Amino acid sequence: DSGDIRADLALRTRGLMYRNRGLPDISGKISLADGIADMELSAGGSNARAKAGIAGGAVDCEFALYVPRISDFQACADSSEIAGEIAARGTLRGRLQSPEIHASIEGHSIKYDNFPIDSLEGAVTWKNGALFFADIRGGGHIASFDSLRSRLHVDGLTGGMRYECRIDGSLSSPRAHVDARMEKPSYRGVSFDSGDLFAEVHGDTLRVAHAILDRGPLLVHGECVFDYRGLTGAAAAGLMERACDGGLVPQGECKAWFDLKNAHSVDVGFQARALSPGTLKALFPFMADIGGTVDCRSEERRVGKECRSRW
Repeated sequence: DSGDIRADLALRTRGLMYRNRGLPDISGKISLADGIADMELSAGGSNARAKAGIAGGAVDCEFALYVPRISDFQACADSSEIAGEIAARGTLRGRLQSPEIHASIEGHSIKYDNFPIDSLEGAVTWKNGALFFADIRGGGHIASFDSLRSRLHVDGLTGGMRYECRIDGSLSSPRAHVDARMEKPSYRGVSFDSGDLFAEVHGDTLRVAHAILDRGPLLVHGECVFDYRGLTGAAAAGLMERACDGGLVPQGECKAWFDLKNAHSVDVGFQARALSPGTLKALFPFMADIGGTVDCRSEERRVGKECRSRW
């Protein structure tokens, strides 16, 4: 009977290495009395505590974790840089073969491969072999996209961004919402004063509900939807010009779509309607003297080796 067993264990490690990188020294104690196990570990400024009872093939455990410097455990991360502070508190309960874990988490000043997460909070659950998110909220400020060049693999992108995001659902079918405000975004010399973006992911579908870029009198607004497993998508963008009275005057729109789900039957198309090239003079000065409007439609369907194009 574990209720009749009493034991105390002291633990201390020195010079631990993982992937040829050092880990902080660990010290702590584990005690067992009246069928309850108590554990307390510390490593540098970090500490972990747990209290658990095991009876009849079931476990009932409460735990808490505080890591003021995630960088102390850099060796355990698959990242060139990880930093910040994180805390977690929760329970582990149920049958030993398939316990459920519920935990609340909170983090501050986190960086992962230079990507900043200034604040993080929410809850996670591990149940029946699957991970679930419950109102995970985070946000941060990317001072310069250039700091993410190695991660984004995009050259010529400059500017910055402030963002907020929320995640719910399971890891296999998440629901995510991102709200971002861009600061002087520019790509290969095409620059804007500011921009706004609201996007959401539901399962396999990414949807940009609205994206707005502005430069002087020009305003570009767009939206798109993309099924990244079905390989289908559509996007639309419109041009607006600010009038002297503050109103917005439409200057045309364009649309694009594709269906690549079947390698033997591909459908790609583009359409522009009442598009005014002269409106783009804020981005491309050489267009200042171009007048009129453009209407066009291009569609290509490929079935097997046969290709059909239409303008």
